[in-house]
Amino acid sequence: MYKDVASVLDSENICYYLAYGSVIGAVRHKGFIPWDDDIDIAVMEEDLDRVNSALEKNLDKKRYYYQRRLVDSHPHVILKTKNMIEDLNEKKAPFIDIFVIAKYPSTWLRKKFYNTATWGELITSNILNRINSISCVKLFSWSEGFFTKIRKMIVNEDSELTTIIDYYFKRCIFEKTDYGKPVWASFEDVSVPIPQKYDSMLTHIYGDYMVPPNDEDRTGASGYPCCAAQQYVLDMEHDTKP
Repeated sequence: MYKDVASVLDSENICYYLAYGSVIGAVRHKGFIPWDDDIDIAVMEEDLDRVNSALEKNLDKKRYYYQRRLVDSHPHVILKTKNMIEDLNEKKAPFIDIFVIAKYPSTWLRKKFYNTATWGELITSNILNRINSISCVKLFSWSEGFFTKIRKMIVNEDSELTTIIDYYFKRCIFEKTDYGKPVWASFEDVSVPIPQKYDSMLTHIYGDYMVPPNDEDRTGASGYPCCAAQQYVLDMEHDTKP
């Protein structure tokens, strides 16, 4: 899955980085963390329209479902299975996270408003995911876009700060230059791009990331694409309309 996604992004000259545990995997294990079960990619928010267009157009639609950022805070590439809706509901279909690196304000008051809007974005996703209703997703998915627009309006243009839009966004506030020109690292049988200042970034998020956690803390990905089954049904209905 990663090879196919990377091939599309590379062909469109779109900058991307591995993120979170996938970077630890590349640095510490030269591949997957043995107890991890997904891959995390991050792209700049200003490139997201290009990412959407490239992956929707060039990924094999028979093999992959591209879940745009509609209800969830970021898009996903999900492997299609024989029982797709059932596997999405049971959180079995394999997926790749495509996290969004967004501008973050540099002034105190703007940060307060930005954080509130971001939490609104994330809480809306969580509520809609728990409701588990196609009609509710269809009716209320606009609210995610509302908070996203507010968040973007709050950022001062001269800010060089960024964050990743997810529940750990307060831990992930870095200078845009920290991502910089990707550094290439080994990951299983491929070379992958990781942030230029990956060491200081990982240390800020995880502490001494080169020391594996205790056995009881060795868990895989804790989340699954929000409302994936409901959005899949809506997207399939849209695609089949004349």
